[in-house]
Amino acid sequence: MHTEGSKQTQNLYTTGKVEKGDVKTSISATGTINPVNYVDVSTNVAGKLEKVLVKENDQVTAGQVIAYIDTRQLQASADDARAALAKAELDMNRYKSLAAQDAIAQQTYDDSVTSYERAKSTYDRAAFK
Repeated sequence: MHTEGSKQTQNLYTTGKVEKGDVKTSISATGTINPVNYVDVSTNVAGKLEKVLVKENDQVTAGQVIAYIDTRQLQASADDARAALAKAELDMNRYKSLAAQDAIAQQTYDDSVTSYERAKSTYDRAAFK
């Protein structure tokens, strides 16, 4: 029965031949890719890089040399510290002898010992070991 106010719906189908083939899916997205392992690299001394042995994103292992720093400035600092240590040692030995003869105040000798210890500490930090 068909009434005048009702509409008939008709289903439309498209048929095709079944074929074997690849289904392609692509996904487009934006964002940031973060590494699984990330390490900040820094040095204990400042200086100009002489040579870099690795490239960005190279895998490295603990203890691997990755760069060389120009050591000329570091060597100059070590040489200065060695000279200051030698002078402080000479002064300390001279004042020790004079203090033993009561030719100088004990405080002068004590100050020379302190100067020697400071110079030795500075040299130990600056020396290449």
